[in-house]
Amino acid sequence: MRSKLFVSKLIYFRLKIVFLKMERKTYEYILFDADSTLYDDEICEKTAMQKTWAQYNIPLNEYTKSVYDKHNAVVWDRLEKGEIDYDELQTTRLEKTFSELNFKVDIQQFANDYIHTFAESCVLYPKSLPVLNELKSRGYHLNIITNGFSLIQKVRFNKEGIKGIFENIFCSQDIGVNKPKKEFFDFVFTKLNFSEDQRRKTLIVGDSLSSDIKGGLNSGIDTVWFNEKNLPENPNIQPTYIIHDIEHLLNLLPKL
Repeated sequence: MRSKLFVSKLIYFRLKIVFLKMERKTYEYILFDADSTLYDDEICEKTAMQKTWAQYNIPLNEYTKSVYDKHNAVVWDRLEKGEIDYDELQTTRLEKTFSELNFKVDIQQFANDYIHTFAESCVLYPKSLPVLNELKSRGYHLNIITNGFSLIQKVRFNKEGIKGIFENIFCSQDIGVNKPKKEFFDFVFTKLNFSEDQRRKTLIVGDSLSSDIKGGLNSGIDTVWFNEKNLPENPNIQPTYIIHDIEHLLNLLPKL
């Protein structure tokens, strides 16, 4: 079994190598994913589910939650692939969940209530706001790129503390195409009126290999994989850099 000292040294040397790699290139524009990168998606979802399911007198336990999770994962994967839109995602995951659980629910009303409750339940990770404020003070241009629901973004990014930190909020539901498609990022850079030099100075930060990191690869943009959960690496989707703590961005991105 590896000692704590060995693991600490391994992390130190890995970060040192990453830092030396980044010293060769200057970044000025950061595109942040939102869910599970800046926001604690698990807490947001848990709170919203508890409130909404209780509102409709539907039991929420380990089994019923597992049924929902199963169908939810499938529809989000289909959304990334462009097979369904957001309206279909909302209704399909609920229809399949409550059909399997034998509950009769007004799907459309439930979906609307859930999304509004989710928007009000959004919680940032404790380190997110300090890191964002520090990066902004260092001169970086911060933007959001998300596959989340448009209504949720409008509510949470208008809250006190986070409001005004980001120059733009790019939401795939508004754009009409999802990460990791190149068209999503082409839209972003067109709206930002970026030159090729500015694109080279852009860095994507996200927790998802399949949407954030693959999106960067599709668009020729450098990426930081925020791998807080220590998930296994995918040899077919290689990020430019890997961090396990959002604070490590401060070590990697010096003052401009």
